[in-house]
Amino acid sequence: MIYTNKAKKATYILAIDLGSTNLKAAIFDSDLKRIGESSIPLPYLSKDIKKFEFDVDVTWNLVLELFKNVCKNSGLNTRDIKTISIDSQNGTFTILDSSDKPLLPFISWLDGRAKGESEILSRKFGSYFHKHCGINNITPYSDISKFLWVRRNHPDLLSDTNTIYPFPSYVAYKFIGMNAIDTNLAAMHSLYSLKTGGWRSDLMEFIGIKRNQLPILVSTGTPIKALEVSKEINLSPDLEVVLSGNDQTAAAFGNLISKGRTLVGLGTALMVYRYMGEKRGPYSKNSMWGVYPSGGYYEMYANNYGTHSLDWARNYLLPGKNIIEFSEIAKSSVERESITKETFFYPQRMERNDAWVGDGDLNNRVLAVFEGISFYLRYIMSEYLKINLAKPIWVTGGGSKNISWLKLIANVLDTMVYKASGDALSGAARMVFPNKETENSKNQKAITPEKSKVLIYNKLYRIWVKGLKKSDYV
Repeated sequence: MIYTNKAKKATYILAIDLGSTNLKAAIFDSDLKRIGESSIPLPYLSKDIKKFEFDVDVTWNLVLELFKNVCKNSGLNTRDIKTISIDSQNGTFTILDSSDKPLLPFISWLDGRAKGESEILSRKFGSYFHKHCGINNITPYSDISKFLWVRRNHPDLLSDTNTIYPFPSYVAYKFIGMNAIDTNLAAMHSLYSLKTGGWRSDLMEFIGIKRNQLPILVSTGTPIKALEVSKEINLSPDLEVVLSGNDQTAAAFGNLISKGRTLVGLGTALMVYRYMGEKRGPYSKNSMWGVYPSGGYYEMYANNYGTHSLDWARNYLLPGKNIIEFSEIAKSSVERESITKETFFYPQRMERNDAWVGDGDLNNRVLAVFEGISFYLRYIMSEYLKINLAKPIWVTGGGSKNISWLKLIANVLDTMVYKASGDALSGAARMVFPNKETENSKNQKAITPEKSKVLIYNKLYRIWVKGLKKSDYV
């Protein structure tokens, strides 16, 4: 693509999505037109449910590579970028010493090793936790549980001279020399209080963390001017960074969810997101809540039973096969005409022997994975969040590329399903110009439910619900 000198003087936004599976980036012009994009897989040092880590230095180098790649794809120089807008996965952090040396790998939000610590914190703070924090309860995946785990197992790492860096805060720091976090993402970190608008001193004192060890709080979408731009890449001295919240909020903002739409995420996490207006939360004991970028509040339910459980099932049933091959098997089995000899999958039971129930063959077990995640989505929406299933939904995330799965969801929910045309990158870019709409925020044609399939899936769903165990209610 060739740009004129006039185009070269335009304002360019680099949007970065720090996802759990891939690091993604796109460049947008001042009209929020996407002119180039790139993606790099995020490699993990450990990918076990009780130890999910990735290397700090390797990840930063990948961010730099991503930046250079997307500029090359857009016909631009890295110095042409005046604004970097960053959205991120939640709850992932590292710790640096006073010389900026990483003392830990990034501990992922998927890391569940802090079970004992979550129980300690729940006993002391759990009864009123949801009034302060957007997270509905304290779990092994909560950052405070992991902070306490670090304190108990490696107390020297939280000494007064060391600093905690959430994932996007670290990237921002490397670009512009400031450790900051926006209030949308902070509200998903257990140390922040939506009630007071600041870090919680009672939790900090209990864990043993001081205020100077935490990022500076900024409003979501606020430009932060560089204190000192990175010398590892050729950057504009006028560079600003915008912290654009958690990746789900950015995706919602890119799809104009503030207009009353419900967004479903089929990414690593299974997610339901909706705008709640000016009424403050909490809204449900099962959901998260927080500040929406354009004003008001949102409600969200999320867990790690989206494509995370899909990938586990794929590796279990067909090791060595990729997701396309796995999906093709399900697609060939999707034309259900009866409910005899059924096999059911419960994503909540991944890594357990009872994840599948029933004696179906391999094809049925593969199809059951997509059905089970879809049934769980229906359960979340109808039982946890009390959402009217008659209203259409917009679906984002890697799973939204699978049109057969979207058709299945339309039949399971008996509602119209749109493949969301906006994504976290377009939402991050839109936060720089919040009064504009991205070019890809327009809807595609809806996928409509098939009445004959709806009847079948209503019966299957009821059987699936009857098979739930007490441990499945998460």
